Amino acid sequence: MEKNKEVEASTVAAKVCIVNELLKADGFAFGFPTRFGMMPAQFQTFLDSTGSLWDEEEQLFEGKPAGIFLSTGCQGGGQESTALSAIPQLVNRGMIFVPMGHILDSGKCRMRDVIGGSPFGAGTYVDTDGSREPSGIELNQAFHQGKYIATITKKLKRDPKCSLHKIARRRLTQREGIEKQQRDIERSSMAVKVYIVYYSMYGNVERLASEISLGLQSVQDVEATMWQVPETLSIDELSRLKAPAKSDVPIINQLKLCEADAIIFGFPTRFGLMASQFKAFLDSNEFLWKAQMLAQKLAGIFYSTSSQGDGQETAPLSAITHLVHHGMIFVPIGYTFGPGMFEMTEQKGGGPYGAGTYAGDESRKPTELELEQAFHQGKYFANIAKKCYILKKMPFKQLEKLD
Repeated sequence: MEKNKEVEASTVAAKVCIVNELLKADGFAFGFPTRFGMMPAQFQTFLDSTGSLWDEEEQLFEGKPAGIFLSTGCQGGGQESTALSAIPQLVNRGMIFVPMGHILDSGKCRMRDVIGGSPFGAGTYVDTDGSREPSGIELNQAFHQGKYIATITKKLKRDPKCSLHKIARRRLTQREGIEKQQRDIERSSMAVKVYIVYYSMYGNVERLASEISLGLQSVQDVEATMWQVPETLSIDELSRLKAPAKSDVPIINQLKLCEADAIIFGFPTRFGLMASQFKAFLDSNEFLWKAQMLAQKLAGIFYSTSSQGDGQETAPLSAITHLVHHGMIFVPIGYTFGPGMFEMTEQKGGGPYGAGTYAGDESRKPTELELEQAFHQGKYFANIAKKCYILKKMPFKQLEKLD
C-alpha cells in the first residue's frame, strides 16, 4: 500500500511539473493515440489538469500556435474525427490552430501506399495489436509538420509584456481617426490586406462584418475590405422569405481570395451548419485547393444563429474543416474578450471561436455587447496578422529555409 501511495504521489508531482512547463512554451504540437474516434482519457485528463492555468484575466495560452498529430489502430479509425474533436481544446484556450493542409501531399502516394495523417496533422496506423511502426512517408510528414509549426511559432512568439486580449471592449473610444488611418494605409504598399468574406440574408452577419472591419482598421498598417459571396436563391425565393435588398458591398470571386493576406469568414447557420449559399462558394474553390493557394493564410470565423444552442459552436467547428483542407491557420478569439465572454444578464451570441449574434425571428439585431465583441475580434485578428505578415505569398520551400 505504501509503495502504491509513493507511485501515486510521484505521478501527481510529475503532472504538476509538466503542467507548469507548458507556460514556458511559445508553441505546441500535441500528440496522442485514439480511442473510439476521440483522444484517449489519459490525454484528456492531462488537458483537464491545465484548468488551473486557464485564467479569465491572463489567458496564458492565448495567441500561441498549436498543431495536432496522432495514431489510430486502422484506416478510418479516427484520423480525422479525433483531430476535429481536439480542436475545441485549443479554441477554448485561445490557441491558434496550425493544420498541415495538403502542402506535402502527393496524390499518387496517397492512392498507392497506406499512409496515416490528414490535413489536420501527421499520423500513423499502429494496427490493432500496435505492431505496425510509422512508415518513411509518415515520418517525413511528421518532420515537415514540426518544421512548419516551428516557423509559425517564431513569427507569432508572444511579447510577455503585451497580451493581445487587453484590447477588448474599447470600440467606442477608438472610432476616432480610423478613416484618416485608412487613407494613410492606402498609400502604403506594406499594409496587411485582410478580407472579410460573408453571406448575409437579413443583415445580421453584415452588421457584425462592418464592426469587425472597424476593429481591423483600428490597427495601423492593416487594410480591411468587405466582400459578399454570390447569392444562390432566386429573386422570387428571396421575396418569399422576406429578405431585404442586398447592400452595395461587392461580390467576391474565388481568385480574389488569393489577394488577401488573411481572411475572416462570416455566415448564418442552417440546422447547425453554415448556410448553403456560403458552402456553395467554398465548394467552388477546388482549383485553389489543388494548388494550395490559400495555404498559410490566417483565417477567422463569425456567425449568426436563430437562437441559443442552434449552432453557435457546431457551425464554426464544422467550418474549420474547410480551412484545414486549404492549409489555412485558424485564429480563434478564445476568451480574450474578457468579462464580456461571461455575460449572464443578457443574451449574447459568439464564443471562443469568434463573434456571433442571435437573429431570432429576424427582428432582433446585434446588441451593443455583440458588436463590441465583433470589433474586438477584428482588432485581435489584425494584431496577429501583422505578426505573420512575413509569410505573405512565400512558397513553402522558401518558408522552410527561414531561420
